Amino acid sequence: MEQGLNLTLMKAFDALSDDTYFFAADLKGHLIKWSRGVVDYFGLDETIALHGIEEWNEKISPEDRQYAIEAREKMLSGKVDRQHVQYRVKNKWGEYTRIEVFTVLVEDGSDEPSAYCGAITLLEDPSQYDTLTGLPDRHELYRFDFSKGSGLVVLLGIDDFRNIVSAYGYSYGDEVLRTFAKALASGADEDQKIIRFTGDEFIMILPDRGRDDALRIFGEVCSLTNKLHMEDGRIIRLSVSAGAVSYPGRSISPDAILTDLELALRFVKSADKGNISFYSDEIERRQSRLAVIRRELRHDVDHGFRGFKLFFQPWVDMDTLRVTGCEALLRWEGESIRDAGPGEFIPVLEDTGDIMEVGLWVVREALRCQRRWLDLYGPLTVSFNVSYIQFLDPCFADKVISVARKLGIDEKNVVMELTESCNVRTPEFLAQTFEKLRDQGFKIALDDFGTGYSSLELFRKLPSDVIKIDHNFVRGLSAAGDPVDVSIVDAIIMLSKRLDKKVVAEGVEDKNVFTTVRKMGVDCFQGYYYSRPVSSDDFEKMLQMDRGFGGGELAEGVTAFSGESPSKVPVS
Repeated sequence: MEQGLNLTLMKAFDALSDDTYFFAADLKGHLIKWSRGVVDYFGLDETIALHGIEEWNEKISPEDRQYAIEAREKMLSGKVDRQHVQYRVKNKWGEYTRIEVFTVLVEDGSDEPSAYCGAITLLEDPSQYDTLTGLPDRHELYRFDFSKGSGLVVLLGIDDFRNIVSAYGYSYGDEVLRTFAKALASGADEDQKIIRFTGDEFIMILPDRGRDDALRIFGEVCSLTNKLHMEDGRIIRLSVSAGAVSYPGRSISPDAILTDLELALRFVKSADKGNISFYSDEIERRQSRLAVIRRELRHDVDHGFRGFKLFFQPWVDMDTLRVTGCEALLRWEGESIRDAGPGEFIPVLEDTGDIMEVGLWVVREALRCQRRWLDLYGPLTVSFNVSYIQFLDPCFADKVISVARKLGIDEKNVVMELTESCNVRTPEFLAQTFEKLRDQGFKIALDDFGTGYSSLELFRKLPSDVIKIDHNFVRGLSAAGDPVDVSIVDAIIMLSKRLDKKVVAEGVEDKNVFTTVRKMGVDCFQGYYYSRPVSSDDFEKMLQMDRGFGGGELAEGVTAFSGESPSKVPVS
């Protein structure tokens, strides 16, 4: 915390604003450091012992004191890792002034938070309108009387807004926010309030509306933002998520409502991005779990990627029924959270930005395994998923090229998969990255094909080499087969073949599906019919048997053609 409590840094923060002050609490050294603005305005000592926080508590108005203390304890207990609260505090002249406190927990790689830092903003004379968007600012929420009538409050957040900023720059990001705000305001009814909350988040107060109304209004917002027409003629596709709270509910306090809104929004962003979630006790429990996952993921990243490992699922050639490659799949077990699947922990990595470090670790580990297998068993394709966020990193392609060259990997045997179910908002930038990688010989696959926001549009705009048909369509081919799924899969295969793209069927789990996709002409398949994802050791044993080297016993539960050897599966 020595650096965190640096006096020079505190002075620099003070100089940034006349009405925002800063503080940092060293939870291990048991000290609190206040910036000069706090010291001068509230009459506090510059540095106090942590137990001296009672001095601050005494300055909080009696009506707000219990709320403020409970909010702080909730954060320090790990239930939330960031927080906005407002309450009244007595300044050194004995006058109560309303403040807003934004706080975050900071970790140093240990299991416990090491610091508690924040900013204090004076709200004595808050402006009424946000200068960027022209909408009422967050203080409108505190002026609204939630004790009268009933309705809903909705917190809207633009998904992955930082990707837009990365692709187009901060100034254009501001233009997107202005255009988004204008679209919200133009679609609102007279009795609805639209508020710019913070960053890429906006609040809608919907008096006399119920759950069905909120769902309808959220659908209208999504329609407005799916193709946002910018002044320069560009069309930006925004994905929006929302958290909603009914009032009157468990509290009519704006701070309590805001806390519940933030919990609901963070939940839906991690679990079901692009949708709306209504606050519930279950969401609060799940968010507490996510806070632990976030903390343990960061700890494991800081400690040499402890807890992370790769599993491998074979790609099997449809003509020879031989293993020609595999997909590397990321798995993770934390110290206390041991059952988190990729669908739960990868969105957290993306939200925190840790996906950049973990993603590069996946590249290194997958190619390291490939190098070993190439030496022992000959050419083998290895594929791995790359987050949309990673592809937006201007240095990503160079990093992958460097790793492959150091290991002596033939680039044509490396496939990078972009999940087609993500919301690609910058296809032009992505296409440039793809072309750079393909120019070096790497292959690009569109994963989960058929489930995306605009499959054919991405198919046309993004250069690719492999199409992986989404497992939901493939599984629908079992038994008699769903005629719709059969038609979709058949059309994808035909289109891919005409454009000279390799087709891989995912989710082949039984013989009926295998037989159907084989007749339809896919090039490779992966799925439980041949094998579930397995450890690198078990995958190597599969290669040994596939190449005629013996290989010994596979781990319990690992199958290859559900017990049938390739020679027993009919080729025609």
